[in-house]
Amino acid sequence: MEIKEDFPIVGDKYILTDKLGSGSFGQVYAAINKSNNANTYAVKFERKSNSNPTLTREARVLTILAKHSGFPKLYYFTK
Repeated sequence: MEIKEDFPIVGDKYILTDKLGSGSFGQVYAAINKSNNANTYAVKFERKSNSNPTLTREARVLTILAKHSGFPKLYYFTK
């Protein structure tokens, strides 16, 4: 994939490439690792106006479940 200079970078590591979807809580984007352009990730953003934030809880649950097969691995989380 050709990386364009105007693609946003998250956490100084992930380059957002395509919007995958959105809903009432936020948006999900495809991203690649800036260092190797090979691995593809999903990056989830939650709306600041969300009256019931869930990403912090979701990150905690994914961290616990990551040791089991069949669950996505959390690579990065920030507020």
